[in-house]
Amino acid sequence: MLTQAERHTFYKSKAWVSIRKEALKRDNYECQECKRQGKVFTDYHDPDKHKRLDVDHIKDLEHHPELALDIDNLTTL
Repeated sequence: MLTQAERHTFYKSKAWVSIRKEALKRDNYECQECKRQGKVFTDYHDPDKHKRLDVDHIKDLEHHPELALDIDNLTTL
C-alpha cells in the first residue's frame, strides 16, 4: 500500500505525466462517464475544455500500486 506522500510523489513523476497524456488522447479528451451517459461535450474549440479533465485509476493507486502505469487501469473523467 502506498502512503499519501508516495502517491503525491508519483503524481509529480514524468512517468505519470506521460501515461496521463496517453490516456487523454486514447479517450479523445472526453469524460468517459459522461460519454457512457450520452453527455459528451462536443465543442472542441473551447480552450478550457481540457483543464476540467482528470485521469483516474480504475483500481485505486493506494491499494493497487502495481497498476499505477497500466493504461488499461486509467480512465478520463
